[in-house]
Amino acid sequence: MPQCLNVKSTSRSEDVHPNSHPAQSQESSADGTPRSNGLRSPIDIDREYRNSLYTNSYNEVWTRIQIDRSDSHDQEVEIQHRESIEERLERILSRVLQPNQEHVQEALDRARPGKLISLVKDYLGESHRTMALFLRLQEGAYQAKTVYDPLMEFLSVLPSEAGSLTESHCHRAYHIFAQFDAHGDPFPCPPLNGFEQMRCKFSQLKLYLDNRIKRTHSRAHLVRQASSRPALCLIGTAVAAAVAAAAITAHSLLAVVVAAPCAANYLRTPSNFAKRELARAAKLRDAVKLTYALDKHLETIDPLVVKVQTRVERDKELIRMGIIRGGDPYHIQQVVKHLRSNPSDLLDDLKHLQEDICVCFTIVNKVRSLLLEQISSDHTVAS
Repeated sequence: MPQCLNVKSTSRSEDVHPNSHPAQSQESSADGTPRSNGLRSPIDIDREYRNSLYTNSYNEVWTRIQIDRSDSHDQEVEIQHRESIEERLERILSRVLQPNQEHVQEALDRARPGKLISLVKDYLGESHRTMALFLRLQEGAYQAKTVYDPLMEFLSVLPSEAGSLTESHCHRAYHIFAQFDAHGDPFPCPPLNGFEQMRCKFSQLKLYLDNRIKRTHSRAHLVRQASSRPALCLIGTAVAAAVAAAAITAHSLLAVVVAAPCAANYLRTPSNFAKRELARAAKLRDAVKLTYALDKHLETIDPLVVKVQTRVERDKELIRMGIIRGGDPYHIQQVVKHLRSNPSDLLDDLKHLQEDICVCFTIVNKVRSLLLEQISSDHTVAS
């Protein structure tokens, strides 16, 4: 079984060069056959990330998640009676994950059994599970922001010096702290190693697609080579035979007329086949690039969630100490001082987490579409 990817963590701003990435800069030879110049094409994760934020697909995913989240907040009591959390997440997932499960199953049912179908089926199933985990993280990020907004707003209007807090400030702080402590952990189930299975499926699928791209280019190259000289020989033979036969009978002119289109079709068919194969290789390469980009995003989400969790737990412990002291001004001032000593980057982290999740949804949907298109194309060719 192919080994799973084990890529070291990188920042978004780095240009990532996957060692095993198949995409190479291409030049065209005299006959139009792509020819590698030996240079690997880098994947700029930062650029891919920024571009994803401005796509219609990203905006659509973001809107659907926010609408569903707003609806569930407005009708919280009613929804609790009608459906469980898992059912609600599955309902949201069915609206966000595209192509939907019905189309996926139809495509898989029509496809010919084989290695690609098996890998695609595993990937699609694992992507469904991973996206469900993403929705839980999205829910946690939303809850964390809801909890922190009043606290951050309160800290922003307090005097710059903690020692300058009045009794009214301390009384208000005690109530804000009590509200903060009353909320549960927004991330009760950390996704520790939650994406490992997904990344392992990426590794297996990427390895197969790499090999398939190479085979596709090889077939196209061989067909173009085979279609050049033999076809010319065929035309020459047909014309020579027709000219020789013309001395015997005038009916041979008809043979020339009939033979010419046949030879032309012979020339066009290999060319069309090569173009079709190269087009398929290009789509496969897009799928590989997107798969690699998604793997890098998954790599950044785990530590980001851990960072947010650590900050929330630390703040809860600190605030609980102030509450236990019954609103004592000195301890309230100390809590405020420590809260302010930490930069207010938590809200930025929550925003990045939500954006990363939507980017992952967008990329997963693109990969799902490309893979389903590929297996549908295989079925059409086979038919």
